[in-house]
Amino acid sequence: MTNIKLMIKQTHFFLLFLFLMSCASPQKSFNKGDYAKAYKSALKNLKKGKKNRKDKTILNKSFQQIYDEKQADIASLMGSSFIEDWELAYKEYGELLDYYDDGRQYLDDKYSIKMKFVDEDSKKLGDDIALSYYELGLDQMALFRESNNKLHAQDANVYFQKVVAYGGAQADLDALLQVSYEQGIVQILVEAYAPFEQRYNWEIDRQFSDIERESSGFYVYSYERVLTEPDCSMQIDLSSIDRRVDEDRNFQTFTEQIQDGYDSRTDTSGVTTRVPRYIDVQGQVTTISENITYRWRAAVSFRGNREYCDFRSRNFEAEEIVRNERYELSGDQRAIPDRYNRDNYSSEDQDDIVDELLDDLYRDIRRSYF
Repeated sequence: MTNIKLMIKQTHFFLLFLFLMSCASPQKSFNKGDYAKAYKSALKNLKKGKKNRKDKTILNKSFQQIYDEKQADIASLMGSSFIEDWELAYKEYGELLDYYDDGRQYLDDKYSIKMKFVDEDSKKLGDDIALSYYELGLDQMALFRESNNKLHAQDANVYFQKVVAYGGAQADLDALLQVSYEQGIVQILVEAYAPFEQRYNWEIDRQFSDIERESSGFYVYSYERVLTEPDCSMQIDLSSIDRRVDEDRNFQTFTEQIQDGYDSRTDTSGVTTRVPRYIDVQGQVTTISENITYRWRAAVSFRGNREYCDFRSRNFEAEEIVRNERYELSGDQRAIPDRYNRDNYSSEDQDDIVDELLDDLYRDIRRSYF
């Protein structure tokens, strides 16, 4: 009975401790100046249905501190002439509105008017940012028309995308987005040459045509297509396949006793019987182990306007090693075990090797440029 009372008492203490901790946690965070944490902790308690006046007080006091800090940060950022700082101010507005929306039902009524002005200021700032990016986009398109430099069209497209993100609704925005994207596209023609291995042209084309899948953003890759004036040409020159054989020989001699006819024997009673005659035979096996190393090299080079075609030429090499084992037999083959009399073992398949080499080359080239 004493133990049961002790357990009940300990449970009561534990529950009281948890209650005190839940109450103290928001206050503790507030005292440390971590108003965001204090706000979230108090709000969490309130949403759980805990009707604790202290939580509501901490929630409101924390929100006031958050409000003051955000407004000070916004005022500082809005004093800048850089649009990037305005975007940070817009983000601060958004975070403040999020705090308010999360705890609106528990916050004092006085904040409804304040936050209405915050919302209006946020929308106005978003409109100003959108308009600024719209004007920057127009400036870049004007530069593109003067110089025909696709980088200006690309920058314009990025700015127009920003206009959309900030809710801009200019009448010609969709058309400007399309035109700036189309004018900013960089066409890259990819060609592969294998003058010494023309029999594998189909395999080469099958593998490297996958490069078209790497098209993204403003960069469009075309493999072996007819392009009037590509902005950049990527040429892949494949060497002949180098095949080197390293050979090792091992000699073995096998001796076997085999039956070689019969001898006739007559016993003392005149009875003649046939007795098997055995002889020893020898055969030799030469085991030839081959390590065949295949190497295929690719030289990648580029030609074109360096503003769009700023890639470094590089050399690549793929290697595959095949291990073969074959046998040469001599002497009396009746002495040689059956395992050596079967077809010679070989794992070499030239077409499979070519596919593996091309896979390796393509993977390395893809990793380097895309």
